[in-house]
Amino acid sequence: MKKFILLMLVFATMITTAACGQTQTPPATFDTTQDGNSATPSVNSPEQTADAEQSALLSSMTPAAFSPYDVPAHVTGEYPFDALTVSFNADVTVPEATSYPVVKMQRRTMTNDEIFAIVELLADTTNGIYGKWDAPKSQWQTWIDEVEQYKDEPWMNSSYLDSLKEYYNAAEEEVVREPINPALIVQGAAEQIFYVPSQEGAMADKFHIFEDGFIYSTNTVSAGLNGLQTNIIRERDVGEFRANFETREQYLWSSPGEPEIPQEKAYAQAVQLLNDMGFGDLTVSYAEPCCFLDNYVNKTTGWAFTFTRDVAGLSVHEEKIQDSSFISNDVIPAYFAPWSAERVLISIAKDGVRGITVRGISNISGTVIESVQLVPFETMQERIAETLNQMYAAQLRTENSSVKGEIEVTSALLGVSLIADNGHTDEGYYVPSWIVNYSLTMTGGDYSGQIIFDAAGGNYIEPRMTCLLYTSP
Repeated sequence: MKKFILLMLVFATMITTAACGQTQTPPATFDTTQDGNSATPSVNSPEQTADAEQSALLSSMTPAAFSPYDVPAHVTGEYPFDALTVSFNADVTVPEATSYPVVKMQRRTMTNDEIFAIVELLADTTNGIYGKWDAPKSQWQTWIDEVEQYKDEPWMNSSYLDSLKEYYNAAEEEVVREPINPALIVQGAAEQIFYVPSQEGAMADKFHIFEDGFIYSTNTVSAGLNGLQTNIIRERDVGEFRANFETREQYLWSSPGEPEIPQEKAYAQAVQLLNDMGFGDLTVSYAEPCCFLDNYVNKTTGWAFTFTRDVAGLSVHEEKIQDSSFISNDVIPAYFAPWSAERVLISIAKDGVRGITVRGISNISGTVIESVQLVPFETMQERIAETLNQMYAAQLRTENSSVKGEIEVTSALLGVSLIADNGHTDEGYYVPSWIVNYSLTMTGGDYSGQIIFDAAGGNYIEPRMTCLLYTSP
């Protein structure tokens, strides 16, 4: 799909006066009552009033007594534009909630003690920690010999074997590993990577500490650009098969099979780890099979559990991959995220935890608005259609002005999203949001996408992109 992938710096100037800026013009607002009449605002605390007076985001929202959102479970509709038509044939999911609040969050940085409490939970540091964990030629040869036994298998990837041989050629006959001082490991702007030897000694557990989280990987060796580690592959959609890069057999090999551990047992282990790491206030968002490839030829299948923040019954439901998002340069989101939304991914195999990713470590600062009035869904449909038209119309005209494009909105889910306001990158707000999935028919084929809207103001937002990148020097 020819989507526009725009790096943050491209929009730096725009965002100075928009979502991440101090002088933002308040976004367009709607009459947000279900019947078109004004709602009676609830009484806010002095702190809530002060926040609202300083915030374009909060001032665009209408506090109101909570009542469950009224929308059909399935909606239809058609919105014709010059270059395309946006139609709705969408299931609408509204989870049971106790309110539709706006919750203020504070970004949190882990201390050295907190980091190593987690390290000690996952690994044995008796033999020290190391800045690198190289392998000698003899060990690389062992891994090469193991892989060569399967070189004629249809699922074998010859490029993997080639990379092992390159690592062998670059390796030393003997390696000297220098331990590092644990006290130097802190969470901050500079990323830090260190290794803890495994019991077998040939490989190590890897800890990658970054600004708002960390990644824990097993069976690793630091070599070249990426090194060696357990490759964790979550459930793949059949549409992810890439005939130009892999055979059908390779695709199936690198896709999860039947899990070798019951989901209930794996979930219990994941929840215990979540609590022990200090993130027990998050709740499971979804579970899916995943496979683990060690040295590519050793495969096992287990479970991956994603935990996110639950706010009064609403959860974070953006698409799983958050490293980048796709937006058009024809329509700029009203708000971005101050940092990555809280998310803990724990991958469990039959022999225990194989990988952990933690992002967006945060603390709840307080509830700023107890419950807000949500934009009626008829109005949301119009806003969704208008935004999708703005995003794709110019692209469609460029590709083939004689063929009218078609976008079908297939689902809408009410959740929450973390967004920044007034240029703050150390605090943000969880707000009710619509996570909207759609399919797009163009001359090159059919594609799918996801777009997110602030449910209380009707604004297009992009919580998968962080405001931090805009304000970095």
